[in-house]
Amino acid sequence: MKTIKLPKYGVLCSLLVFAFFKSTHGMYIASGSDDNIVRIWNIKSSRLIKELKGHTAPISSVFFSKNGKKVISSSWDRTVRVWNLKTGTHKKFQTDGITGISLSPDGKKFARSKGEEISLFATQTGDKLSTLKEHLGNVTTTSFSFDGEKIASASHDETIIIWSVKTKDKLKVLEGHTCWVNAVAFSPHGEKLVSGGNDRTVRMWDFQTGKQLNILNGHMDSVASVAYSPNGEKVVSGSYDKRVIIWKAKTGDKLQTLNAADVVNAITFSIDGKKLAFGAGNEIRIRHVKTGTFKTLKIPKAIVIAVAFSPVVIDKKKEERLAFLGQKCEILRFKQSRNQLVAKGCILW
Repeated sequence: MKTIKLPKYGVLCSLLVFAFFKSTHGMYIASGSDDNIVRIWNIKSSRLIKELKGHTAPISSVFFSKNGKKVISSSWDRTVRVWNLKTGTHKKFQTDGITGISLSPDGKKFARSKGEEISLFATQTGDKLSTLKEHLGNVTTTSFSFDGEKIASASHDETIIIWSVKTKDKLKVLEGHTCWVNAVAFSPHGEKLVSGGNDRTVRMWDFQTGKQLNILNGHMDSVASVAYSPNGEKVVSGSYDKRVIIWKAKTGDKLQTLNAADVVNAITFSIDGKKLAFGAGNEIRIRHVKTGTFKTLKIPKAIVIAVAFSPVVIDKKKEERLAFLGQKCEILRFKQSRNQLVAKGCILW
């Protein structure tokens, strides 16, 4: 047994380590587009390796499952589909209408927005679990917190509502945008929130107090997409002005502006924070954060609406078995380059 001690944090826990993670984060990317197709790409080779066909209308959202073996997609055809990447087969869940979905961190639930309401569903069965309704305008998007305990919903009513997943209670209403709110994302550490809207602003919030922390001005048209970097230090926003802006999360300073081919409908970081991907027009642009170099994946005659990186995957042949004694620690990520396990920002091993 190995006991881990950190001079700064003391003894966090004890654990048994029998194997190691095989990390494939950022190796693949999924895209959804207005030609009704979900595509899986190998980033290293820039090759399209699979097309998932079945939707009959444009794709609105794509997500990888936690183990990376499935992709969940939603579409304007009013269906959510769970795809088996090995076989290409899928399960279809019919809904009575859909704008888009967000997936819980454990992959067991998804939130669907339709009109002024949000509904939670079980990913495995498609059963409806609950419905949340307080907005006075159409809900544009939803996002789960990293611990899966809260959902944020953005709306045409110019507000963001924070909900408890467990109790279904409305916890906070965030007011400040002066037009439709199009995008919202929680910080990795669960204290802050970023949003973007048709008022051309990106806004930073303390969602626990409801206080607006900062208004980031720089876009010349509506903000369509936002995301936090995995370490919480940066925020990115994509806009109808065909630009991506990288901001310093703490201060709101503009760090860099990137040009895109078209409206930036989707934007996301890889789980290790080394890559940034955004969908604009018929392109998926993948930027190496450290070097600034780009790769571009193109889809002929289609507009990219959604993108998602593959997650960290545990190799089942060399499975990581962790037994905690005493205080239980939450493992957040694995740094393959340094062979480190990280929990709540602290290096465990």
